[in-house]
Amino acid sequence: MIILFLLGTALFVLLPTNFSVIMKEQNDAQARYAADAGIQVASALISDDIQNGEADEIPGELDSSSGSPLAPWKYQVQITPGAENGSGSLLSYALESTGTNGTFSKRITTVIEQESFGEYLVFTNSEIAPDGSTLWYVPGLTLMDGPVFTNGQFNVDIPENYYQDGFCCDSSGNNLPPSPFFLSTATSVSPPSYQYPDGVNYGGSPPYDSSGNPIPGDYEDIYKGGRSDLITGAKPIPFPTGYLNIQDASWGGNSGFPTASGLYVNQSLIGTSAPTHGRGNPSSQNYPYVTTGIYVQGTVNQITMGTDPVSENSTTTLSQGASVYKITYVNTNPVTLPAETIVNEKPISGPRTINTNSLIIRNNNQYFIYQGLSNGTIFVNGNIGSSSRGGILGKIKGKYSVAAIGNLYIDGNLDYQDTQAGQPPTNSNDLLGLIGTNVIIGNSAPSNLTIYADIYAGKQSDGSLKGWVYAQNFDTRQTGTLQLFGGVVSVYRITTGMIDLYTGEMLSGYAKTLHYDPRLAQTPPPYFPTTGKFRTIYWHEE
Repeated sequence: MIILFLLGTALFVLLPTNFSVIMKEQNDAQARYAADAGIQVASALISDDIQNGEADEIPGELDSSSGSPLAPWKYQVQITPGAENGSGSLLSYALESTGTNGTFSKRITTVIEQESFGEYLVFTNSEIAPDGSTLWYVPGLTLMDGPVFTNGQFNVDIPENYYQDGFCCDSSGNNLPPSPFFLSTATSVSPPSYQYPDGVNYGGSPPYDSSGNPIPGDYEDIYKGGRSDLITGAKPIPFPTGYLNIQDASWGGNSGFPTASGLYVNQSLIGTSAPTHGRGNPSSQNYPYVTTGIYVQGTVNQITMGTDPVSENSTTTLSQGASVYKITYVNTNPVTLPAETIVNEKPISGPRTINTNSLIIRNNNQYFIYQGLSNGTIFVNGNIGSSSRGGILGKIKGKYSVAAIGNLYIDGNLDYQDTQAGQPPTNSNDLLGLIGTNVIIGNSAPSNLTIYADIYAGKQSDGSLKGWVYAQNFDTRQTGTLQLFGGVVSVYRITTGMIDLYTGEMLSGYAKTLHYDPRLAQTPPPYFPTTGKFRTIYWHEE
């Protein structure tokens, strides 16, 4: 009896202790839930503001309201922008959220970073043409070695007997064996259905039987990884408005844009001590400092990117009517200007050495000098090139984004200085972003073309999206090949040529191979459009 009494007494002592432990664990957990809720609310608010172009409205602190359904839980979040924000790189934010539940508290610290469209080789909002016609993926016309995503539905046309005989043709006219043309994941918003068992609209023979059961070998002839590489029914990713961020970045603000044709550097942002037009004191080389980009009002006939053969500095030459502007980014070696050169509207008496980390803009026979290399953006409030001639071409040294509010024509090869043409830029420091309403391979571009760039085509106008990457006269121009190293973000899918859907024979335009550049996922070109989504790159709880 004594033993039983002692055991019973011990049980009564233990019960309150265990209950106290359970309650503490419960309160700790609820405080953690509150801190996590603060992280989720702050992340959603940041994402919404970024997608709506309201990054400057993101608060530095966020509290749960007194009427919050979390009550009596509470959270308080400190929001700290990343040090590189505003430099054209991916935006990041540090979030420190403290959750409380009475006297209990938990703190979560996390860092979130924007997702780049460089996650994808091809991103489209729709898989149809602007006129509503269907755009087809066909063996022999397109080869893609990176992730593909669409907010629409894939249309894949399979030539007759493709799974057995392959597709047309080699140089001797013989059929090539069947070979996958999606070499990485293909993701679509369109879900599987009775009509489309795997979510894809197939022309010709689908890779499944009459009951919708996959035929593994046939899937592997389209998707390199077979059926598992096709992902359908995904959540849509909003298509971004494209040129506004880069327009603001090039000018350094969202108002006061020039109205007269010409090339501009925003004088109001280079210091009040600098006279109008960027004049400094040539004798003391007290040149104004520039942190914005280059803003061009009016259509540009031609943009040629290259490298100065003497100084090895990066150059960009723009022609606009009778004016020719040459921009030299003094990023490699100093440049010496001869005596009597007109510098910032005054002649210099003797030779003048312009040190590295400087910008030289030559307008015909006048030179304007700035300290700094700009932010790498060139924005044209008009078209670059036209349907009859001109556009952009050349060899890129450095990191740049070139944008047009209208059409941007590609006039020739766009290569990277430190990458052998036709090879992937694995060790390259060069990047190019091309941004326009439409990005068009012009008629003057060669039949065999290489393009190293991340390309965006599209903008929002009156609530509707439009924008296309295509080859001019793709249905009649001479056949050739296109190799693109980078990525394509377009409202409508890139279209460069025509093929016989029955035989697979190339009829006109470019057969294209699109190569994924994995660098773009972490280091996109300056101010290139982003998805608006954020991912967590650091998480700590205490």
